[in-house]
Amino acid sequence: MSHPDDGGWADALHQLWTAATAAADPGALDVALLAALLELPGVFAAGTITQDRKGRTEHVSWVNRGGGQNSTAALFRDIEQVVSRRHSPVLIIDLGRDVPELTALAATTLDHPASTLFIGGFARPGGGTAHLLVTVAGGCDATPAGSFAQVVDVARTAGERLAGQALIEETRNRDALLAEASLQMDAELDAPQTLQRVARMVVPAVADGCLVYLGHGDTVRLITGVHVDAHRQLPVAGDRDMQWLRDLVGRATAEPPGTPGGAARELSPAAGLAVGAQALATTVLRARGRVLGVLVFLFDRAVDRLPDPALLVDLTRRAALAIDNAELYEQRRRDVMTLQSHLLPTGLPVLDGVTTAAAYAVGDQILEVGGDFYDIVPHGTGGAAMIGDVCGRGVAAAALTGMARHTLGTLLRDGASGERALSRLNAALRRDGSWRFVTGAVATFCPTARGGLAVRLASAGHPAPLVVRASGRVSRPGGGGLLLGVRDRAGIGRSQLRLAVGDTLLLFTDGLTEARDGDGAMFEDSVVLADALVRLRAAPVAVLVENLCRLAVEFRRSGADDIAVLGVRAADEGDAGE
Repeated sequence: MSHPDDGGWADALHQLWTAATAAADPGALDVALLAALLELPGVFAAGTITQDRKGRTEHVSWVNRGGGQNSTAALFRDIEQVVSRRHSPVLIIDLGRDVPELTALAATTLDHPASTLFIGGFARPGGGTAHLLVTVAGGCDATPAGSFAQVVDVARTAGERLAGQALIEETRNRDALLAEASLQMDAELDAPQTLQRVARMVVPAVADGCLVYLGHGDTVRLITGVHVDAHRQLPVAGDRDMQWLRDLVGRATAEPPGTPGGAARELSPAAGLAVGAQALATTVLRARGRVLGVLVFLFDRAVDRLPDPALLVDLTRRAALAIDNAELYEQRRRDVMTLQSHLLPTGLPVLDGVTTAAAYAVGDQILEVGGDFYDIVPHGTGGAAMIGDVCGRGVAAAALTGMARHTLGTLLRDGASGERALSRLNAALRRDGSWRFVTGAVATFCPTARGGLAVRLASAGHPAPLVVRASGRVSRPGGGGLLLGVRDRAGIGRSQLRLAVGDTLLLFTDGLTEARDGDGAMFEDSVVLADALVRLRAAPVAVLVENLCRLAVEFRRSGADDIAVLGVRAADEGDAGE
């Protein structure tokens, strides 16, 4: 190679810069740097040493001009001591004068009589130090320090570029992980399944194990855990040997909001063996101002190789929101089921000469209370069956549903006709100024001297009922009428029919007949409904209505309306219920 003072050095430096900036990883960068250092006049050997923040050696590379890589452990140990004692961008050491103990060792190890050691050190992006080293046989003038300093500058710049690329890639991977974690955890609203998903998202992408604790202080309890080693026995609730871990988790829940989390701590050999880790980190599950529990991240690796605590905190924040949403959803589900149960009768009355049954299917998957209602009450010498559907869903619709059922039930028990009861409900809706409309139907029935039931139907915009004869013939008597709550004067549709013994009257809401399949066909027009009505005509009324609900739910691919079905069958005199 040309002397550094002529143009050849500029070309060599440019080639080094090209190779260094093209290096895809630190290993490739080392190769490019060492090759360039060996081209300097007088250089017999070149090496690199990288150290962590605590001055511990992480990586060593060393080659000589002949291309060999000798065993230089002893030399490096002594050079590390020199590196740790000297701090300068470029350090020139006369081995014979400054460190005589290295002269003979260098000559033996490097296969040449080294007299001068050049050391160029610079800070590594992200922490720690990197050092470039060359040994020369001649004096310091053989290889100008300025040329070596230029190589050090190239190494520093190329290292910063690699660190920047690594940071970009790390950030990209982190964002992708967090996005995927949010999608996975938010995809489940079942609380136990959400907790399992939280643990599985962490392992092995972030940690070697994860424990999920819920509770606060002394009440914390282990809910689930996952370890990368599927055969490892994780701590179990109530394990006395793990009291130290429960105490640690309990103390974490008492930390005030804003306390930094995610910092790892090394474990003692006994503790590490118990949880299958060398270190652990705890982060508090906190959402909407309340503490839900703690995530324990387990790491079977050294503390200096752990993920950024900020990543653990971010994951925990997302997990806390997912867990809180699942718990709120579960609480809402229980509340809705409780409210829905109060809108429907706990049972149907037993009436002579009649068998009755009802079925209900909730269609809304986001847990809004539906507006369907039904009931049967005593009426005169027989009874009255009512069914209705309030427009909309939610608490307001539920309140109106309760009012409608109570109003109709009270009037019918007092002996009002179906037509009058529906008219009074219409007046109440108009008086309250509700914008919601209601459809409704009432079937009053009583035994006849010839057997069977005489039925009077009153309808206000409600779907016409089905009559299933014992012979298998199916018909739909008139419904009609106007929606309740729309006009001051109610428009009630009327019709009459007779049920012979074994005939069944089916009242239902539009969720049954208007359920649609994937092609948009409605259940009321399907062969499924027609076949079920004929096939189940002699089955107990409860079996009939429950199967109709089930078949409609299985049939539909669109829509999520509730389904209510109420069956009334004429029975022999003296028979009642089922």
